[in-house]
Amino acid sequence: MRFLVMLWAGVEVLQLFAIGMLLVNQRKLRRRLAEGQYFAGRAPRSVTEESN
Repeated sequence: MRFLVMLWAGVEVLQLFAIGMLLVNQRKLRRRLAEGQYFAGRAPRSVTEESN
């Protein structure tokens, strides 16, 4: 029973870490889009063009 509780706690900690990383990356992306730097150096890839 103690093993299952520790496993559950470990999974919860990993979920919190993953959520935190997603929030940090979302903020970075929003900042880049607001500054106009995300596509400043290159145009976005087209989903209709074929790549070689």
